[in-house]
Amino acid sequence: MYAGENGNSLGFSWINTPGVMIFIAAIIGGFIQKASVGEMVQVLGETLKKYWKTILTICSVMATAKIMGYSGMISDTAELLVVVTGSFYPAIAPLIGALGAFVTGSGTSTCVLFGGLQSQTAASLGLGESWMAAANVMGAGIGKMICPQGIAIGAGAISMVDSESKILSSVFKYFLLYVVIAGIICFAGSVI
Repeated sequence: MYAGENGNSLGFSWINTPGVMIFIAAIIGGFIQKASVGEMVQVLGETLKKYWKTILTICSVMATAKIMGYSGMISDTAELLVVVTGSFYPAIAPLIGALGAFVTGSGTSTCVLFGGLQSQTAASLGLGESWMAAANVMGAGIGKMICPQGIAIGAGAISMVDSESKILSSVFKYFLLYVVIAGIICFAGSVI
């Protein structure tokens, strides 16, 4: 339990969590399809074995986001961005989301990691927090184009393993174009 400024205990309601509902639905679906408990456990085990790195990454990103928030790193970074970019911050907000997607490989993880940063920076500049949060989401979608994990999965799906760098170089110009257009849209929208 975090006991510092604004600290409170962490609670977790098991039954109304989407993951639990999906898990229960999978079990019910397994029984409807006449799968045995052993088969369902085997599929679960194989899935966990196959995706353990993804699960670990998502948990690590969530933990990092919490640590960044509690330690003040998000507010310090937001203050730095305000000083460096000033009123031009909305133009780079999508780029921050894109970099988050490039690093984490996930739009959801990007929002968890940088959503607070975008909101605090928007508040410091007197901008709409929802507008900057939307800029982060838009940037995350654009960043997925150059995400190494996504490119590797795509290359594997079309039997082009070892061509990831070629794919990245051909996609990168579109990434730059889209992130510039997104920056213009976010800047223009914040001024209106």
